[in-house]
Amino acid sequence: MVFEIKNEKLNDIIIKFKYIYILGVIKMLKSPLISIVTVVLNDPVGLEKTIQSVINQEYQNKEYIIIDGGSREDTLKVIKKYEKYIDCWISEKDQGIYDAMNKGIYLAKGEWISFMNAGDIFVDNYVLTNIFQNVDLNGIDIIYGNTLVKDNITSYIEKSYENPSTILKKMIACHQSIFVQKKVYEKFKFDTTYKIAADYDFFLKCYLNDCKFKHIDIYVSEYDLDGFSNNNRIKTSKEYLRIVFRNNCNIKIKLYRLLKFFEAVIKESSKSVLRFFLTKEKYELLVYKIRLNRQKRLEADK
Repeated sequence: MVFEIKNEKLNDIIIKFKYIYILGVIKMLKSPLISIVTVVLNDPVGLEKTIQSVINQEYQNKEYIIIDGGSREDTLKVIKKYEKYIDCWISEKDQGIYDAMNKGIYLAKGEWISFMNAGDIFVDNYVLTNIFQNVDLNGIDIIYGNTLVKDNITSYIEKSYENPSTILKKMIACHQSIFVQKKVYEKFKFDTTYKIAADYDFFLKCYLNDCKFKHIDIYVSEYDLDGFSNNNRIKTSKEYLRIVFRNNCNIKIKLYRLLKFFEAVIKESSKSVLRFFLTKEKYELLVYKIRLNRQKRLEADK
């Protein structure tokens, strides 16, 4: 009698386990394959941080691709250390970050592509699950969310813009917090004649060609502000100006970008003057105070 009761309980447990397993398989089959692409060049520390963030994502139906631009051995050692978690990786010279990203698009097999480059991380281990198993993405080409931005002094939240028409003037979100259908990337790709703002050119083209954007008010990624475009504001603004002209934006948008270019020139010139008259310590203290005030304003606006 006792044996029969135990046996019945065991059968119930087995049936429940099978049911949960089948539900899990069905859910995974319904979940699209996500290709996460990391571009890197001589950044072993940043790369390892990004790899750990990607492989710790709870979402199962994903592939991971690393495009290395011909790094030194220390970066390659990191790739080989995690090789069993990487579906595909190459190491060869390229023509810049956007050429490398285009290589990632070509190699990706997923329905959606995310670029999480060396040093970038997801905000937690459930980002992909929260988006691709809980959000209705029917008919959507591009998904974008919020970003936690950090620099060597402060950190703050970079809210993405809910209205995609904002792309006419500026990026609607950091590219680390954007997911794009592979078919859209294959249609437009990144224009490698731009060295800093090809991502802006890409998303502007998408908007002008009626791609369907979906804003999600969740935090997707963490981004280091000390990036290339943030340290080349004049060049970035100059490329933005070229982009709106080449994409035949209206006169208001062209004038807006022209004003932003002059603004960038004035700001960078002011920095040069301050560096000339102030000691390094006083200049860094001034920058620190400015960034702290910016963070306080952003927190007050929440």
